[in-house]
Amino acid sequence: MRLHLAYREFGSGAPIIILHGLMGSKKNWWSIAKKLSDSYHVFTLDARNHGDSPHAGTMSYEEMAQDVVEFMDRRHLEKPFLLGHSMGGKTAMVLALKYPLRVEQLIVADVAPVTYSNNYHALLHILQTVDLQPVKQRNEVEFQLQNKIPDPLMRGFLLKNLSYDGQHFQWKINLNAIEQAISDLQGFPLIKANSHYPGKTLFIGGDLSDYLKPQYYSSIFKWFPDNRMVMLQNAGHWVHVEQPASFLQSVYDFI
Repeated sequence: MRLHLAYREFGSGAPIIILHGLMGSKKNWWSIAKKLSDSYHVFTLDARNHGDSPHAGTMSYEEMAQDVVEFMDRRHLEKPFLLGHSMGGKTAMVLALKYPLRVEQLIVADVAPVTYSNNYHALLHILQTVDLQPVKQRNEVEFQLQNKIPDPLMRGFLLKNLSYDGQHFQWKINLNAIEQAISDLQGFPLIKANSHYPGKTLFIGGDLSDYLKPQYYSSIFKWFPDNRMVMLQNAGHWVHVEQPASFLQSVYDFI
């Protein structure tokens, strides 16, 4: 079943839809969206089981792509640009492969149409074991996580998923549904052998990231033959955060 996704919009002009990564939200992209809004009508969406969007028991890439199509239909967006990062990049790729005539151009940030072996199971288990019942302040959650997740940037990213209702903290992300789907989310769904996206595609990677390795190029060219690839220097997986100016320039040069 298609879900009505939460979103925020910026600016006016040709439409651009931005899809965030796993355990992210539309807020992660507001800085980029505000800059793009000088020339474009930008929509940042929360995926199902993330942010302010509805929760559901399943979240395959096909389902998430259908959610975005539902959003496009609801807002009468015939042929937007699609920009997706990580999980959002895979969602955008699936949408473009299934509905190539609905996508003006495709921008994929630091992910390829392949299966990865990241240990997200352990990370999800850590979040599920956090005791939120006695928590009164956000830094108490960070204290519980600091020994298990030593990277302060990762902790800060995950803590953005906390919400407070005036009495209790809770996770906005649906941890149970994400855990059940994580093996599929690390993969890429089988598409018909003769499928490919004929439009122009830009892949933007970080030179310090492992998500756009040369061994993945054959899969990229198989599904997205008309592609350009830009590798940003001194950037890891969060290319838009670590090198925002270079990321934006790459997008502007492409579209």
